[in-house]
Amino acid sequence: MKAARLALAVGILLMAISAFAQFGDPYGSLAGKIRVQPDIGEPRDVQQSSNVDDRLTKLAKELKLTDGQQQHVRSILEDEEDRMQQLNDSSFRGEAKRSRLTEIHQTASKEIGKVLNDDQQPKFADFQKKHKKDWQ
Repeated sequence: MKAARLALAVGILLMAISAFAQFGDPYGSLAGKIRVQPDIGEPRDVQQSSNVDDRLTKLAKELKLTDGQQQHVRSILEDEEDRMQQLNDSSFRGEAKRSRLTEIHQTASKEIGKVLNDDQQPKFADFQKKHKKDWQ
């Protein structure tokens, strides 16, 4: 009886190893190559905070923002995120929604431009061109 149990256990183990070898590590081959979306259950303010922090960090590094400028830009980015979330929760669809999103981004960009000095202005324009995908 013990031999039958042992044989069954070994068989199950071999099947598990075989299945793992066939399918491989589901994360190993794609690690670092896929983008993981935030957990659906994560509160919006946590998702928003992360996005704002990432964008602010990039801007601060590229434009060498002062602490005061970073505070202003953070406020602008948070307001932009709030307005975008309100738009996503609204009944706007299709071209109307795209148009409103563009308007929100343009308004935020203009507000950020007002915070920047003369040396930072062209750098911001270059930054926007380089990171256009991230900002739209």
